[in-house]
Amino acid sequence: MTQSESVAVEQSNSNMPSSDLAKTENMESNSTSNKRPRDEDAGADAVDPSKHTKRAKHHVGGDFVVKELLCPITRELPIDPVTAEDGCTYERAAIKKHFWENPVAEPGSPIAGAGAGAGRGGGIYEYWRGVLDYVLGSFSFRLGGFSVGVGGERLQRGRVAGETDVPKRKLPKVRSPMTNALMGQTLLPAIHVRNTIRHLIENDVIHGDYADAWRKGMETKQMVEDYVKRANEGDVSVMWEVGQWHFHGRHGFDVDKKVGFEYFKKAADANDAKGMASAGSCLVEGWGTDRNVCEGFMLSGLAAGLGSDLAIWNLACWYHFGHVTVNMNKEKAMYYYGKVADGSCPVQHLNDYLKSAAKTRLAKLQTRRLSMA
Repeated sequence: MTQSESVAVEQSNSNMPSSDLAKTENMESNSTSNKRPRDEDAGADAVDPSKHTKRAKHHVGGDFVVKELLCPITRELPIDPVTAEDGCTYERAAIKKHFWENPVAEPGSPIAGAGAGAGRGGGIYEYWRGVLDYVLGSFSFRLGGFSVGVGGERLQRGRVAGETDVPKRKLPKVRSPMTNALMGQTLLPAIHVRNTIRHLIENDVIHGDYADAWRKGMETKQMVEDYVKRANEGDVSVMWEVGQWHFHGRHGFDVDKKVGFEYFKKAADANDAKGMASAGSCLVEGWGTDRNVCEGFMLSGLAAGLGSDLAIWNLACWYHFGHVTVNMNKEKAMYYYGKVADGSCPVQHLNDYLKSAAKTRLAKLQTRRLSMA
């Protein structure tokens, strides 16, 4: 308002009756008081718009971003995302499990000819043996006995096969979990997806259960990396665990019995009971190394003396079913099964399944002995 306009207003007001002038001043005062809170509120919104922005971010994160980043198999945010040949991104462990459980026979493969007659190729047995040879390195068998894995995992009866007995076969094709089309098993690291997930969670775009599960998975991944580093630096306390991960293909590692045995042997050389037990199993059965029954039995006996329940379980099995250098001895088998069953072993690293199996076998052997008395 200019100076002349201001004077004009003052003059106009001075000519108004006193009652009308009072009314006008009251109206202006009310108008000003009513406008001020709205102006202040508007100013507050302009200064702090975080509520609207936060709601918008959460809406986008929950309804679109998360759905695009979830692994189609696990329906979780991938910890180790990989891109398969179908162009989709998966959790590495999940897609590898899909490959293992859902192979597809191609024309000319043993499984394709199995239905035409048993004389063509090896049939379905040869097909699955090809898959197992690739994943496990070789398919360990032993005649007349019951073999167990170095972590107490149940394997098969039959003949021991060394690492070089059977050549590795080409991996079969699989069907995409998303498109159902045939594809190979090549996987490429999806680094951009991993970095995107990390950025969105750190900036609270993705939150809630998905983010919590991802953080927990990343903590496990960090723990695994720390264990591997410590094992490579000579920390005996973690060597057996790292060997297990390589031997059985856990925590994203490929199955590699040779590398697993190397960790077990390092731990055994440092007088670790778990390492002795697992290295002994490998040497007796020829898993990941050349077969050396004498050294394997020696390590297993030392591990059993130190209280390893896995070594004691192995001794029980060898005496129960017999071995190439051990005659069957039911009394010794019951003795070792009993030590596993009562849980008195100071070094516990046998799985619950085999602990239960020890109790069952012990009960059967005791019942048979009573019936023959």
